[in-house]
Amino acid sequence: MRKHPCLAALLLAVFLAAGGIFLPRAEAAFGLSDPLDGDPNYPLTYSHANSFEYLDLSSCTVRQEDGDYYYAVGYVSILADVEGNHSSYKTRCYRLVNDGKMLQCSQDGTNWTPIPYYTSTGVRKYIKEHGYMEYIRRYHAFAYFMFKRAFRQIYQREYPDGMNGEVM
Repeated sequence: MRKHPCLAALLLAVFLAAGGIFLPRAEAAFGLSDPLDGDPNYPLTYSHANSFEYLDLSSCTVRQEDGDYYYAVGYVSILADVEGNHSSYKTRCYRLVNDGKMLQCSQDGTNWTPIPYYTSTGVRKYIKEHGYMEYIRRYHAFAYFMFKRAFRQIYQREYPDGMNGEVM
């Protein structure tokens, strides 16, 4: 019997839609867990559709330079598809500008990309006006929620943002 790629994609879409109804978390649809493989050192920091990121808590480091704070973290990135889960270990760098406003940035190549300040109300409004995919791009959701979890690991307290512990 010949495999048909469109049929496989359709079956995956149906499975994912059913997963949203019947499964408590999206990663369950792909056989993933939170934390990754039951290891508390690898908590899920953010997922959307078939992309998942797990922070390596033992990798979180920080250094201060000229008043700014630089963070480096390692993480497992998983892309799940009909052929299985494809994972890779990556690093992400952050800068927390200590100018009284505490602007966080993530490094994109050689450039620092500011991550907008979050508030629950502002995020909901943005999603309603622009859609969820645009929210992920504009607010750098994957990078931001990983930054928050690394901040908690390093300082043993929550990052003081306007989200009050919410993850969207």
